[in-house]
Amino acid sequence: MALRVDTNLENYAVKDAESGVKYLKSKLLCVVGELINSEHPMTTLFNISQLKNISKPATEAIRAVAYLLGEQEMTKLATMISTQVKEMISGEVASHVVAAISLHITNLMKTADQLETNTKEVERLVERINGQDPPTQISTPNTNTPSYSNTVKGSNPQSHPMINTAERQILLAIVNGEPLYRTEQTATSIAKDVQRLNSAASAKWLWEDENQDHFLNALGTPVEMKNRIHSVIVPFVPISSPVDNTNWLRALELENDLPDNSISLVK
Repeated sequence: MALRVDTNLENYAVKDAESGVKYLKSKLLCVVGELINSEHPMTTLFNISQLKNISKPATEAIRAVAYLLGEQEMTKLATMISTQVKEMISGEVASHVVAAISLHITNLMKTADQLETNTKEVERLVERINGQDPPTQISTPNTNTPSYSNTVKGSNPQSHPMINTAERQILLAIVNGEPLYRTEQTATSIAKDVQRLNSAASAKWLWEDENQDHFLNALGTPVEMKNRIHSVIVPFVPISSPVDNTNWLRALELENDLPDNSISLVK
């Protein structure tokens, strides 16, 4: 804002800022011995308002100007302080944020590198799989494939009559460590004592209590009849099969080429 030029400037001692400072210092209206700053004009105006022969309206006007200057100065100072504080806080917060997330950024970069490596491995694996020949089509099983029982009999011809033999066997076990045969007996004489029952019914008949007693007493040797456990292998039988159903057991024995009632007689 340009100052109004007074036509009678030569009649005043104050012609510029420098002469104005000298005049104020000579009249002790400003702070002497300090550099003029933005706060001094407000102080000077309050000092001028206390001079003699100044009317009350002039005094009020001078004080009003002084307060306006002070408010403007405080606004400028507050703005400057706010800007400085904001810059300081922003810089400090930024440094803390960088320090806090630097470790996470490092871990994230490592994870990204590992993910890229894994992706490349998967791509190479897919390329190898695609480069392989397609799997051959599984052929339909031959309906003429021999059954399990036929396979067993074919590989071991002696296994087929084993069940029939077991049904007609009576095994003897010694009692109290007594020998079953005399020491002077030879293998040939022992073999002559081995008798073969002609049917499973005969073996079952000997297992009856009365017949068993007569049989063991007739041997004249302290022995007992050994309760044998017969093993029958039946392949591919689900655990939910109706094993209590007689007709189902017959069908299973027929399928596996087993004698009748061989499964039910198993102990």
